[in-house]
Parts: sequence; C-alpha cells; structure tokens
Amino acid sequence: MTAAVPVSDTPSLPATPAELTERTFAALRDYILPTEDELRWQADVPWRTAFWSAVVEAQARDLPILAWAMNGHPLACT
Repeated sequence: MTAAVPVSDTPSLPATPAELTERTFAALRDYILPTEDELRWQADVPWRTAFWSAVVEAQARDLPILAWAMNGHPLACT
C-alpha cells in the first residue's frame, strides 16, 4: 500500500462553497492556477516554432526532436 504524499504548497479549497464570493473565487483561482514549478517546462525547454529550423539545429547539435502536433495554432494565435 502506498502512502499519500501531502502537498504543502497546494492551496486548499473551501468545503463546498454555497455561493461564489470574493473569498471563494480567490480560493478556487489559487487552486486551479499552475504553480511556478509546474510552468517551469515552458522556460526550461528550448522550444522552436519553426520545424525546419529545429531539424537543422538538431542535426548540427546531434539532438533529438520532439514534434508536438495539434489542431489549432501551437501558440494559441487564433
């Protein structure tokens, strides 16, 4: 049996708020927003926005490429 690991940095939610107030809104917002640690991959990974320039760079540096394909603009520029 695996013990649950408490996460001390995670804000707690109120126990079923009856209505949306400034206090409950703030608690919900803080609960769903990603932490700085969870967003670290955006800055730590050297993302490229053009595939061919990434291929040329990867070949020159003998590195692999992760091709992330999705429906829609990858930078949310719609």
